[in-house]
Amino acid sequence: MGAQRLRSHRRAGTIGIGVLAAATLVACSSSTTPSGGSSSAPAAAPDIHVAVLSSYTGAYAQIGSSMWAGAVVGAAAVNAAGGINGSKLVLDKVDTKGDAADAVPVLQQELATNHPVAIVGPTTLEIFGIQPIIDRNQIPELFNGGSTAFDTSTDQWVWRINPSDSQLALAIATYAISKGVTNAAVLFTTEASQQELEPYLVKDYKALGGTVSATVNVTPGQSSYNSEIVKLLASKPQAILGQLDPPTAATFFSQLRGQVGTTLPFIGTDVTAGSDWIKAVGAAYAHAAVTSVQGGTPTNAAGTEFTTLTQSSTGAAPLGGANYTYDGVIDLALAMTYSKNTTNTGITAGLPMVSNTPGTICYTYSTCLALLKAGTKINYDGASGPMDFNANRNVSGPWDVVKADATGAMTTLSQISADQVTAAQAKVG
Repeated sequence: MGAQRLRSHRRAGTIGIGVLAAATLVACSSSTTPSGGSSSAPAAAPDIHVAVLSSYTGAYAQIGSSMWAGAVVGAAAVNAAGGINGSKLVLDKVDTKGDAADAVPVLQQELATNHPVAIVGPTTLEIFGIQPIIDRNQIPELFNGGSTAFDTSTDQWVWRINPSDSQLALAIATYAISKGVTNAAVLFTTEASQQELEPYLVKDYKALGGTVSATVNVTPGQSSYNSEIVKLLASKPQAILGQLDPPTAATFFSQLRGQVGTTLPFIGTDVTAGSDWIKAVGAAYAHAAVTSVQGGTPTNAAGTEFTTLTQSSTGAAPLGGANYTYDGVIDLALAMTYSKNTTNTGITAGLPMVSNTPGTICYTYSTCLALLKAGTKINYDGASGPMDFNANRNVSGPWDVVKADATGAMTTLSQISADQVTAAQAKVG
């Protein structure tokens, strides 16, 4: 789903008053021209609009909350440092409702109304519906989904800012094996976005030495999953690996709990670390039986900056997965600063020039901006990991293993580094 992945992405928290205020100032303003005053006064530089396209309502609203929160913190950092070549960055919140059909008209309206220079998002749920619009308008898009279809993408306008589901699957398999889980059932819904992740998880888990006792797929929205639970339990797994959307998870795990209590562990994706998912299954059950693997925040200056800025504005830890859109906004701003324009070709030419090797590594917008102004080639390393785009415009990053405490708040148990995933990749081929 990766979410889309969905994305994921993860740590529990809420958007506080600070972020809401920042959203009002950063995301809802429009270009203004001073009225009155001396005719010799310089005209204000026009605002630069970037659309943040995600599911802010519906079953996957938690994903949208994370994406928006990260983007807002990134935009605030950009504007605090003087903006982009003298212009203020303005974010436009565009609600897809987590559906490709709903995403099309709202994106078209956004393009016609605010003329954004780039798009952050959406997730796998909507990407295939809006990709033709992206290509037709030739607008740079920072995709925030795990779809493995983009592992070998040749679309010059789509740049993925989070690791692929193929890497998420490998991280889950790596963690399960490290915990001695050598016999597991694999559980997903029948949704297309989840079905992309399933074969990678099965393949990687087997390649690392695990045995898949059963593969169970459930149709979302059913009132009973007893037959699927009977099949799963009959295979006698040590644990379950996979992902269900929150409403489906609420029904499935309630019925599973009725048969085996909390004795059968579930190792899930970034989606299963979302506060809406934890609420659906219950904090007590999640604490007792569920562990999740989600995009991690590395221990570097970018991660520290992102966490500090988020906590100062919200009073809470960052939402899981918010670091991806934070990095995306910072990277976009640096690309436009580097190219000294907001054209589509300027942005796409600038992205690898500010975040790929070679270059002086920098971790914050203000530091990177100072280096750019000094004429130094930079390499932005972000709060989600290295922002080095490969030939298919994909990135890699670390993964956090997290679990809910008794109140539902997420705690990090350990981290799987990007290097560990790379080493595992060599084993599975």
